[in-house]
Amino acid sequence: MNQNLIPLGLKHKSARPKTSSKKSSNTPSDKKSSKDARPLKIPTDNISLNAFFAILQLMVDSFTCTQSKEVSINGYNMINAEFIALKDPVLNHFTSNFSNKKQEKFWHKITMIFSHILQPISNLIQIAS
Repeated sequence: MNQNLIPLGLKHKSARPKTSSKKSSNTPSDKKSSKDARPLKIPTDNISLNAFFAILQLMVDSFTCTQSKEVSINGYNMINAEFIALKDPVLNHFTSNFSNKKQEKFWHKITMIFSHILQPISNLIQIAS
């Protein structure tokens, strides 16, 4: 697998409760072709990643500034629960041949990036406490 591409088709168990109210639609746009089912690959050069992380953090900051504290904190808690639920699937997918120590080091790096992106909401939570 090319080191410069990340598969986005990674699946995990959601931390969100399941709901049974699904709307059914028979429109052709709702049905995916086999071509659409392939995992999307994105380039991961440093400039692209740095721009993506900066944009994502600005979006989080914008969300935090435009929503109530309660909505922002609830959003943070939901995102954090999803992040925690992704640990095992991500480690299994990307680091299955790593030692436990290397897996934890890898996850620590991911956690640092995640924390940096969510810093605007973390700051709000610290102020609210």
